Amino acid sequence: MSQQAPISFPTLPPGYCWPSTPQTLLDNIQPGTYATVADNVTGVTFGSVAPNPPVNLFYSTVLHRLFEFNVGIGKYISRYWCDGDPLIKMWVEMTESQIAAWDNPAGEAVVVGAETYTGPFWEIDHAYDGRSPMGVGTIVSDTPNNRTAALATDLGAGSTSDVAKHTHRVEFDDQPAGEVYTHFDPGDAPPAHGAIFDPVGQGVGLNAVNMIAMENTGPDGISLLHPVRVGYMVKRTGRLFFAI
Repeated sequence: MSQQAPISFPTLPPGYCWPSTPQTLLDNIQPGTYATVADNVTGVTFGSVAPNPPVNLFYSTVLHRLFEFNVGIGKYISRYWCDGDPLIKMWVEMTESQIAAWDNPAGEAVVVGAETYTGPFWEIDHAYDGRSPMGVGTIVSDTPNNRTAALATDLGAGSTSDVAKHTHRVEFDDQPAGEVYTHFDPGDAPPAHGAIFDPVGQGVGLNAVNMIAMENTGPDGISLLHPVRVGYMVKRTGRLFFAI
C-alpha cells in the first residue's frame, strides 16, 4: 500500500525580490523544503514482544536485533550474520545438540520448502570426522613423498604398516674371565659384539660366541598421534533469517 508524503515549502522573507535567474529562486527555496511521512513508514517500534497487528520495523529488546515484517511468510525476519553457503565452515567445541541449537534455541526443525527461516543455522560436516584440517600448499618436510595439499582433498592413512617386517640378532659370549675376546666375525673390530649380518652359530674353543636370532612377525603400527584438539567442523545450512 502506497503512502502519501506531503511536501512543505518554505516561507520567503518579507520584501523578497524576484531574483535575476530562475535557478537562484530554486536555490533559495530548496533549503527549507521538506516532506512529511507517517510514523508507521519510517518509525521503529521497540519492545520485548513483537507487535500485533504487525508494523514494518520492530526492534526486539530481548534479542537485540532489528526485524522487518515479511508479509509473504507472516513473520518478522532478520538476516543472519553469515550467508547460507555450505562452503563456509567453522571449527567448534560443541556437542551435536548444542550445534543444532546455536542461534536456534527453540530447537526448530527444518521445514521443507521454508529452509530460509526455520531450523538450525549450522550442521556437522562429516567429511572431517576423525581428520584434522590442513592448509593448502606444499607439506613442509614431507620426505620422501614431497606431497602438496590440494583444496578439499583427503590425505593420510592409518599407521598399520609403519614398521616393516625385520630381524634382530642378539649375541652373548661365554668366555672365561680374563680371556682376550676375538670376535666370531674377524671383520668386526672390538668392542662390537657382532653385526646384523653375522651368521647364527657358535665359535670355536675359548672364543665361543653364541648368536640368537630374533625375528618380529610385523608389520607393526606406530601408535603415536600428532598433538590434536578434538571438536567438530560445521558448515552452514540453508537458513538465512531469524524469524519471530
